[in-house]
This record gives sequence, C-alpha cells and structure tokens, in this order.
Amino acid sequence: MLDNVDIKPVTFFHVKDSRTGKIKKRRLNVLIDTGAQYSVATAEVAHYGKVRKPKHSVKFRTPQGTFESNRTTEMTFYLSEFSES
Repeated sequence: MLDNVDIKPVTFFHVKDSRTGKIKKRRLNVLIDTGAQYSVATAEVAHYGKVRKPKHSVKFRTPQGTFESNRTTEMTFYLSEFSES
C-alpha cells in the first residue's frame, strides 16, 4: 500500500528580511534536498537576503539540467515545522 503513496519532502518556511530584521508572515514552500550543495531561490524570495554579484557565475547541477546564476544571496529562514517554538 505504501508503494502507491507519492511522498515529496516539502514543507513550509518563513524568511527573515535582512534589511528590517523581521520575519515575514507569508509562508513559502520549500523542497528539502539533503544532497544539495546549494539552495536555489526565486528572485521573489532572494531579495530578502543580502544579494551579491560574485566574480564568477554559480552553476547548479540538477537531474533536469544545469542552471547558472550571476547573483547569490545570504538569507535566514525558519522551518517552523521543525522548530520547538
């Protein structure tokens, strides 16, 4: 029976705005990939962090192909499902 269940490692998270220091109320979806070296975020979310333009572009390899970005961001987010508070 369990073989018929489509399980996806998805949960919700909240992001902290680096400029205001406040946690945004809007819940966002996150796909958890424990084997990933980096995380990928859309521009809609990435601007809450400190966006930087590195000297060299960053490449991400996924089963769907290779993606390249000329921007990186450092951000804080909270996985409320795994929090004790």
